[in-house]
Amino acid sequence: MNHNIIKRVYVDTSVVGGMFDVEFEQRTKPFWNAVQRCEIVVIMSDMLASEVEGAPKNVRDFYDSLPKSQIERVAATDEAKELAARYISEKIKLYNGDISLALSAYNAGSGTVSQYGNTVPPQCKTYVAKILSYQQAYEVAKAVG
Repeated sequence: MNHNIIKRVYVDTSVVGGMFDVEFEQRTKPFWNAVQRCEIVVIMSDMLASEVEGAPKNVRDFYDSLPKSQIERVAATDEAKELAARYISEKIKLYNGDISLALSAYNAGSGTVSQYGNTVPPQCKTYVAKILSYQQAYEVAKAVG
């Protein structure tokens, strides 16, 4: 058996965010430790990489600390986009249509939102404002035609 085989794993937002969400930390921490030890190559979409760039500072710092040789960026697949849309839809339902809370949970995890009494956590405010500004710009463009 060859023990030098390195696993390549495609990750999504929940795996990245899980590292910082008390609800999922215990499940995702061993995975990220294996990445740090160069045992796993993380494959992430450009879409996810841009989400990480807009994530809270602790997430960005963690991502920046990963060995760059262990990260492979690829174009987002239609399946990845569909999964992201489904995930945010679930969060919108969970938070009874509150888009700000759904975006916060998408960005930092539902456990983090719970920790802050179901309000937008401070580390998510910039991300939420940025995404909501995109929504407003889209609505204006749509109205103008």
